[in-house]
Amino acid sequence: MTPGVITLADGRLLSWHEFGDPDGSPVLYTAGTPVSGLGGACYDQTARAAGLRWISPDKPGYGASGHQRRRSLASWSDDLLALASHLGLGRFALAGESGGAPFTLAAAHRLGDRVSVVALIAAGGPMGPAERVGMTSSARVMNWFARNAPALNTFRVAAMRRALVSPKNLQRAIHDVGVDRSAEVMSVLASYVK
Repeated sequence: MTPGVITLADGRLLSWHEFGDPDGSPVLYTAGTPVSGLGGACYDQTARAAGLRWISPDKPGYGASGHQRRRSLASWSDDLLALASHLGLGRFALAGESGGAPFTLAAAHRLGDRVSVVALIAAGGPMGPAERVGMTSSARVMNWFARNAPALNTFRVAAMRRALVSPKNLQRAIHDVGVDRSAEVMSVLASYVK
């Protein structure tokens, strides 16, 4: 599928991909880190079955979306509002996965009157020592960097992104994640947006 692209008020490009049912109830999905809007493809079949139009934008600096120097949680809601307006969406659901969850919550807060429901998928919160028990060493290192030296995480995220370019590595990562719960997520979303 060819992504759609619009020019935002500040001159940046915002691209997006659509999956699921083209005539279904709209859901603006924010993928986690380091995933582009193409990550929405993993929900294509279940969104279609649930009657959801799964709209998956590329975050700033991902895919064909332009880099945003001073990106913030709040600025993402402006991008989503521009996309929703461009697509002629009145009300819509929001879904955010993993690192996309905080941006989704901020957008829900700022766009409250336009949002019908919010779904968070594999969202995390503050982590203390008890929450870190059982984490892989790689996840512990990223968690430490996030708390103590966030700028250093950019190197780890870039390495993850390069690794996932390989289809073999991507399949292994998907397999390692475990159980696919997308049908449950779609069922819950569909019950609220219709």
